[in-house]
Amino acid sequence: VGGLNASLLQSEPSSDSAPRIAVASNVAGFAVQLGVFADKAKADALITTLKAQRFAAFAEKISTASGSSFRVRVGPIIQRSEAEKTKDAIKSKLALDGFVVPFP
Repeated sequence: VGGLNASLLQSEPSSDSAPRIAVASNVAGFAVQLGVFADKAKADALITTLKAQRFAAFAEKISTASGSSFRVRVGPIIQRSEAEKTKDAIKSKLALDGFVVPFP
């Protein structure tokens, strides 16, 4: 989105037993966006839930006129068709609706 200053944040779960999935920030393709939160703790909680189900979740900090927010996304995914499958898997496993967006 034009005019937004976005930066990638890597959020690690606090538990050593949770899966750790690296997110490559230099890959172009798609991501599944699941929410935007003003509260970083809420974004981190969703990321922990997604990572527990082995999804490559991350937060992007965005700056807007009303302050900072955190977009929670899964990806990056090279093919749009795979991103759509990931979106469907998230909905099936966690009952969360998302939408596919270009990445970065």
